[in-house]
Amino acid sequence: MAFKPRSGRTAMDYSFTEQQQMLKKAARDFLTARCDKHFIDRITKTESGFDNGMWKEMADLGWQGLIIPEAHGGTGGDFLDLCALLEETGGALLPAPLFATVIGGALPLMLGGSKAQQERFLPRIAGGEAIFALALLEGDATYAQEAIKLEAKAAKDGYVLNGAKLFVPYAGSADYLTCAARTGTGVSLFIVDARAQGVSHTPLVTMGGEKKYEVTFTNVAVARDRLLGERDRGWPLIEKILERATAAKCAEMLGGMQHVLDFTIEYVKQRVQFGRPIGSFQAVQHHCANIVMGIELARGITWEAAWRISAGKPAAMEAAMAKQLANEAYLRTTVVAHQVHGGIGLIREHPLYLYYREARTAAYAYGDTAHSADRVAAAVAAGAPIW
Repeated sequence: MAFKPRSGRTAMDYSFTEQQQMLKKAARDFLTARCDKHFIDRITKTESGFDNGMWKEMADLGWQGLIIPEAHGGTGGDFLDLCALLEETGGALLPAPLFATVIGGALPLMLGGSKAQQERFLPRIAGGEAIFALALLEGDATYAQEAIKLEAKAAKDGYVLNGAKLFVPYAGSADYLTCAARTGTGVSLFIVDARAQGVSHTPLVTMGGEKKYEVTFTNVAVARDRLLGERDRGWPLIEKILERATAAKCAEMLGGMQHVLDFTIEYVKQRVQFGRPIGSFQAVQHHCANIVMGIELARGITWEAAWRISAGKPAAMEAAMAKQLANEAYLRTTVVAHQVHGGIGLIREHPLYLYYREARTAAYAYGDTAHSADRVAAAVAAGAPIW
């Protein structure tokens, strides 16, 4: 994906590069063959929530190491490449800790990790040997610096952590947690062994069956060299991670929306009522048109945000706008698809209910609609340029 100049300003070209097209096709072929509805139903009922053999295959395909530099065992792709891949995994509703590990491990290490930390952890992520998760949210479940209460007290050999985190993805299977903690006057990030003494995981009951946990830290010792970035100055790093996580989540959601649209269009072509396909009725056509408009609005601003991030430009406002639009569009897509499908869309044998659950769940990840609107308003008030 690239941008081309138009009328004296930078305008977007939605076409993917040849490499991105190859990446997307390979991902789609793999997921079509390996990740059908029956697999998702079965794997989400397991304790880990993912298939270890498939995880290794994904590593062989280079997914975990997509944005990791070649010097650390990755393939050296950029953020747009990652979003292109996540659009495919979101379309397939991939049940695996790929998002958790790349966004919660690889990105923080690349943005704020020391050379020694990068050399130690990035090759393991790229090789599928280490699962990471971002441990950020606490009791009030808000993405705000003031909400970080988990305490990290300085000790002789490092720090001691006490407190709890909520909604930590795949914490039961994770090897490491990228954990935000309050240190003195500010917030810091730490890489914590997920199975260290004093760390306990409690599975949470979730709407979509996804694996999320409450993680409790009781006198957990963390070595000094596990501090990620500067002490007390971790919040700017967290904001960068959140900005990228938000855009990446939107790319995932786009894949889900597009998949629902595709099988809904196919259904209205085939389903016959009153002697003709229901897609020939104006009301059904308008339903489908409304889905398309919602998706395209979300798509435009999502790729704008992803491109800005990939180009090293500020993208806080664009990422928040994308999340607000994606939240609304994904839910509307699944609700309207249910109206078009009628009763058949409500049975468990049909995949539509999986996408409806995902739409409801994803809407709260990295900013619900109200939170995203607040972030847009704050960016505008701070002087962010508006087209």
